[in-house]
Amino acid sequence: MSQSTSSPQSASPVFQDVYFVLVSNRFDETQAFYEKWLGFKPLFSSSWFSYLQSGGAQPFGLAIMDENHPTEPPK
Repeated sequence: MSQSTSSPQSASPVFQDVYFVLVSNRFDETQAFYEKWLGFKPLFSSSWFSYLQSGGAQPFGLAIMDENHPTEPPK
């Protein structure tokens, strides 16, 4: 009698987006710099977090976070 053994397939993570998060003590100025000089456009913005995206065939995402927000990682 033979037994068939099959290993369960592990699910690989699927990433929809990967982006850097800049933590800044000059939140508004940092966002303005990326928009004016590098052509990024805001896709989401709040008082403490903004998600910007570059243009072109392969857009690049970038987030900016105010360093005074309580969710800012410890130093």
